[in-house]
Amino acid sequence: MEPSDCHEALCASNRYFATLRDDHPDKLLFFATTVPGGGDPFLHETERAVTEDDAKGVVISSSHRGAYPDDAEAVAFFGLAQSLDVPVIVHPPAVGFGEERMDNYSLASSIGRPFDNCLAIGRLIVMGILEEFPDLKLVATHLGGGISEIIGRMNYAYEMRDDDTVLGRYAPCTSPNRSANILK
Repeated sequence: MEPSDCHEALCASNRYFATLRDDHPDKLLFFATTVPGGGDPFLHETERAVTEDDAKGVVISSSHRGAYPDDAEAVAFFGLAQSLDVPVIVHPPAVGFGEERMDNYSLASSIGRPFDNCLAIGRLIVMGILEEFPDLKLVATHLGGGISEIIGRMNYAYEMRDDDTVLGRYAPCTSPNRSANILK
């Protein structure tokens, strides 16, 4: 979807979920949905859903149209989530990174989506989001797409960060100007 269409759809779904919760308050809670790097309209809707509709948290996709939640445009979202004191659930999208090469054997679902989730969580770690927002409550669905299996390799790369001849640059990027420091 284009950003304006996406914003309208998210607003409508957030209100719909709040209505369902209101119809079944003893059985349902609801989490708002948003696009972390969508800009002010998405931030305002997230804040509205939490403060007015009592959303208990926010669900984001591990990627959206090629953007990842560690992108510079998403930093304000994590600040908002921390200030609202709500958890952020990271879930893989219907179509994730590299799925154009996974059209056989259900690889898009069995590997592509979990990989996209793992990639997003790994990028959040490496880009220093957790250091920048130490009180952020982050929930990675599906075991983070396997992040628990590769965290040892990430730790090894982090320990070797001063020797970039073999592994390349690897250190948390907590610079205010993230766009100039995105890992390639």
